[in-house]
Amino acid sequence: MLGLIAFSFFIASPWLTAEALAGDFTPLSILVGLGILTLFFFGLKDRSWMIIPLCLPIQGRFNFLPLNFNMQEVASLAVLSYLVLQIIFGRQIVFRLGPAVVWVPLAGLLGILLYHWVRSGDIGIRALGGAGWGGRKYVLVFLTSLTLPLLHSFPNILQKDLQRIPFLYFCGVFVDLVPDTLTTFIPALAPSIFRIFSSVNIGEYGRAVTGNFSGLGGVTRFASFGPLGCSISLMIFSYIPISSWLAYTRLWVYPLLTLSFMLSALSGFRTNVFNFVVSSLGGIFCWIRFRVLFLFPVGAFF
Repeated sequence: MLGLIAFSFFIASPWLTAEALAGDFTPLSILVGLGILTLFFFGLKDRSWMIIPLCLPIQGRFNFLPLNFNMQEVASLAVLSYLVLQIIFGRQIVFRLGPAVVWVPLAGLLGILLYHWVRSGDIGIRALGGAGWGGRKYVLVFLTSLTLPLLHSFPNILQKDLQRIPFLYFCGVFVDLVPDTLTTFIPALAPSIFRIFSSVNIGEYGRAVTGNFSGLGGVTRFASFGPLGCSISLMIFSYIPISSWLAYTRLWVYPLLTLSFMLSALSGFRTNVFNFVVSSLGGIFCWIRFRVLFLFPVGAFF
């Protein structure tokens, strides 16, 4: 399979080179994407579901994709394609909806959304022939909801792979963090990166173009620092039991948790601080359950 991918690149290299020299990197990006998708199918195999938590924190989009799909939607469609291919090639795959306590109210919510979408009389997506706007959010909700039955239908999910989910989430943060931070300090790279991936610091690029770089006319924001801080806190709560935090060998947890909060605050967006608080409370709830409610009076005091 690797040989087939390499042969395809070799055959297409003259055309790709000509297009790149002409300033059009879209064909190269598409071919690279297809190569990655092929490796995904034949490399990860039954572990391909792991790209869903990997793509969960990624806010940027590949700008050459049709319909402006975000990474969560791409991951769901890729995993669905893998399961469909397995069925086509004769493998027994049983689609499961998951726990009824989840999918029953979810199905009701999706039914309401579908009713309003159909009643609007327009698909709301111009790329599919719609006359108006607003249909994109429905696609996002339906594809995101597809994640639940996909994960429950996947064969041979190992416990040790489930334990890697927080770390996969942490790794996915860097897909946004690297280009966003790079274009914050080197704004001139923003147009080149944006041709392929949307996670760039447009605000810093705008200030550089208008001759007002280095935050002279506003606050420099590191948007990707928020998900980074949140992912660190999630790994702490997932891998370090709260009952062990008082041990002297675990004292490093407190400065690390403080650092994760500072990263969320330094991002410059209040929503990142809110996400950090909610995810941290969720992590604490997993360990001490409803005793987490006693933390609210403490939080109100501060």
